[in-house]
This record gives sequence, structure tokens and C-alpha cells, in this order.
Amino acid sequence: MHHTPHVDLAFNSVEHIMRDVEGGWLLRYMHANGASMFLIVVHLHIFCGLYYASYSSPREFVWCLGVVIFLLMIVTAFIGYVPPWGQMSFWGATVITSLASAIPVVGDTIVTWLWGGFSVDNATLNRFFSLHHLLPLILAGASLLHLAALHQYGSNNPLGVHSEMDKIASYPYFYVKDLVGWVASAIFFSIWIFFAPNVLGHPDNYIPANPMPTPPHIVPEWYFLPIHAILHSIPDKAGGVAAIAPVFISLLALPFFKEMYVRSSSFRPIHQGPSLLLPIPWDSPFFLMEQGDSYDREDPKPTKDSQLSPPKTQPAPTREDLSTSGSKDDMIKNVRKSWFSSMAHSVGRFCSKEFLEWLKKIFGEGGGGRGCGGGCDEAAD
Repeated sequence: MHHTPHVDLAFNSVEHIMRDVEGGWLLRYMHANGASMFLIVVHLHIFCGLYYASYSSPREFVWCLGVVIFLLMIVTAFIGYVPPWGQMSFWGATVITSLASAIPVVGDTIVTWLWGGFSVDNATLNRFFSLHHLLPLILAGASLLHLAALHQYGSNNPLGVHSEMDKIASYPYFYVKDLVGWVASAIFFSIWIFFAPNVLGHPDNYIPANPMPTPPHIVPEWYFLPIHAILHSIPDKAGGVAAIAPVFISLLALPFFKEMYVRSSSFRPIHQGPSLLLPIPWDSPFFLMEQGDSYDREDPKPTKDSQLSPPKTQPAPTREDLSTSGSKDDMIKNVRKSWFSSMAHSVGRFCSKEFLEWLKKIFGEGGGGRGCGGGCDEAAD
């Protein structure tokens, strides 16, 4: 209602929502971070389905519908990243839509059709804004089909055995159990919204979209990092795009493999280890992106000459120095370092030795041992 899908007004309309509209800041933070929260839950749901082999017969249609819903969610999240019209919004749309040009013969035509012209412009913003409202309706319909197909055969269970005996009534047992999960999720989401709403944001998206300067590091949202890593691991553009397809095709093909007599990994020790390690290939790009970003954060090691010679004093920067392009780039770079650019950054900070030392200072030597299981130093080393 308050957002204007126009290249000259979109960014300012978002600022108007954040600053002037009553409760607009809360609504936008809930909308932006709610997408990440929902995708986190969906990833956990998929990993549980893989661990307990929920894709097996007779639930093939349920699983395939779930994969389609997952793809629709990714597309909806990407399209919703464009309407704020910041630097990351503009260049993210440019990079992702340009991937279609790798398709032989018709690639350039598809890109022009997606853009509505020869570049990402007002027509692109209007199309993405409209699709961001229409795709959730398709998602709702697909979710209803997903639930209808699920209720035809019932949910899977950790035992992987379908039986009509020893069943538990949904009310009140599962109602209470689900209520506890909803309350815990609401508490976590509230802490996220009110205390760290920008933890997964990118500082460049607080700069209005400008097609002239390209950001030095175009980093997608955390749920696109695995796809981003696949694209960058293959030098050829067409090969990188083609390598993404097997990831989702393999998920769709899982129900049509050989039928298993024992489905759940709870009774398959050999299969249990790989199942628990299954998130690592998907989540490893978070760690790789963190390691790549750490080169900019590490201080240079002192050399022998620098230790012997006294430090050189630098004059304080003047207003003219701060107004130059080089100083502005340095300022933007310093601001970028102060934010978590991805989920990998937050995980890396949580597992870092400095964080463990900080815990020791807060809780004391004794409390630090109890909080880290008595092995903080060993784990950090």
C-alpha cells in the first residue's frame, strides 16, 4: 500500500515505511526476516525427511510436491529481494537474471523478456513486484495439495513403519506438543526481530540502486549461497548453470529409487552417519564464504623492519580527504565489515576462539568450563 514500484520512488518509499508509517519498521522486519525464518524451518523439514526416508512409497507425490514448493519459495524470496531497490537488489537481479543467457539459442531472448527491455529498469521492477504478490497465492494452492496428499496416507514416523495399531489421538497430545514448538519459535523470532533485525542484511542494500558503480562483493542472501558456490566453482557460465539442475533433479528422483525394507536411518547405522552429515555439502558454502571474507579482516603480520622502526604518525583526515572517492570507498568497506554479510559470518563468530574467550570473561573461569563442556581451548585450537 505504501510501496511504489518505480525506480525513482521505490527506495524512498521503503524509507517512508520504516520511518513514517506507524509500525512500518516492525512490519518490514517481520516480512524480511520471516522469509529467512521460514526457509530455515523448510531446510530442517527437508533434512528430517531425508533422514527418515519420508520420500518412500506411498508418499512419492507428497515429496515431489514439497520439492516444487521449495523451488517456488526460492523464486519468491529472490523476487521479493528486488522491490527495496538498493544496490544489492539491483545487482542481484542483474546477475541472477543474466544466468538465463547461458541457455543456447534462446538465452538472450529470455533475458530480454525477463527484463522487459535491454537492462534491469522500471519494467523489471514492476514485473517482480507483481510476481511477488502472485507467487504466494500459487504457493498457498501447492501447500493445500501437499497437505491433501499427506492426509491420504498419513505422516511418516521415526520408525518408518506404517501401522494401524497403537496410534495416538491428535488432540490434545500433538496439539500441546505443537504449541510448545510454536511458542519457542515465536520467542526466537521476537528476539531476532527486536534485537538483531539486520543480522542477515547487507549494508549495500541501504544505498539507493545505481547502475554505474558495481559493488566490489555481490553477496546473495544466505539461502542462495550454496547455489552461488556452485556457480563460482565452475569457470564456464553455462556449465555452472547446468550444475545447479542435478541438485533439484536428485531430490525429485529420490522416491523412484529402489524400495527399502528398512526406511528410517534410526535402524541403519551405516546410513546414519552420512544422513547426519548430509547438511554439510549444502551448508559448506557458508563456511567457505566466511573464510574468503576473513582475508580482509585479518591484520597484516608485523615484519622485522616494522618492529625496529618507530610507528609513523598519520595526520588526522580533513573534510576534503573524507569527501574524496577513495576515502568514501574505505568508509563503505569499514561499514561492510561491521555487518554480518551472511549466516556463515555469524556461525564463524560463534565458533571462533575470541567468542569463547569472551564467554570466559563473562562467566569466569569456572563458568566458562561448565558452559563449554570444559574443552573450550581444545575445541578452539
